[in-house]
Amino acid sequence: MSLHLHKSKTEGISHQSKLTPEELTESYKKLASEIWSKTWDLLTSENQWVKETPHQDLDSGIIYSQRVHGDHHHGKIFMLEGYVDSSPAEVFHETVIRIEESPTWNPTVKECKTVQVVDENTDISHNITNEAVGGLVSSRDFVNLRHWKMKDDVMISAGCSVIHPSVPPSKKHVRGENGPGGWFYKPCPQDPNRCIFGWIINTDIKGWIPQYLVEQAVHGTLLQFLKHLRLHMNRLKSKAPMTSS
Repeated sequence: MSLHLHKSKTEGISHQSKLTPEELTESYKKLASEIWSKTWDLLTSENQWVKETPHQDLDSGIIYSQRVHGDHHHGKIFMLEGYVDSSPAEVFHETVIRIEESPTWNPTVKECKTVQVVDENTDISHNITNEAVGGLVSSRDFVNLRHWKMKDDVMISAGCSVIHPSVPPSKKHVRGENGPGGWFYKPCPQDPNRCIFGWIINTDIKGWIPQYLVEQAVHGTLLQFLKHLRLHMNRLKSKAPMTSS
């Protein structure tokens, strides 16, 4: 049985209790590889993405959507793409490797902690979001399995929701669920100090919320994240020591 949260939570917890720590880690590794491949397939399904922001470009940030049916998907999923004035490696380091620092610059996230390091390219994180849409969407929390690697010069940090024994659902937050998705980092051939940052978001935030509010929250989160990521990277560049020519 999968460790993905689309199985019932009771089922998942019962299944996990029968696994040794080593078996649980191997299950996470297997799922991580599968989710990375599914995210790559989503990213490269270019003819299926529909532009939701027709008058915007990579400088302002473009949001696309597509409807995907089947296991691990939530119907309508979204993708953001936008320029960031830093190299792919620098942006990857700040968003993935230093994810626990993200609440200091990303106002959409309240807390972020690494729950388990699975291997050098895989971990499990627990994120708590702030309210969205002016408080109409309350704080959510997510337990995400993340796995990152590069293919065809594109770095992808893919992830999905999992059940983890050390982070059971809490009454303090609504536990959201993420299907395959994640961040990607494409180089700009004309400028090695610039990249195209992207985010595929495939989420079910749970609760009795009208779909238009869900989509409004997702759009706002994507564009706000891009805005503050750019500001953060620019601040880091301004603090960088000058190099002698």
